[in-house]
Amino acid sequence: MDIQGEVLEELWVWDKDVLGELERRIKKVKKDLESWRRRCISQEQVNWEHLLWYKLERLQDQLNVHWKQRAHTLGC
Repeated sequence: MDIQGEVLEELWVWDKDVLGELERRIKKVKKDLESWRRRCISQEQVNWEHLLWYKLERLQDQLNVHWKQRAHTLGC
């Protein structure tokens, strides 16, 4: 395999790992958020819900940036 093929393969693996990790983290935060939303209302519950919404928004932003960069590199 030539150097270009090796680089492409490494980039593909990295992309899969990064994107897969983001998707797993998004699922976990959504699950945690749902769990906290089912609890009785308290200040702690409200604080955790705000924190989880913030985390979810940041992760989704990262995922959007990933796809924008990917579209740019593919010439879309």
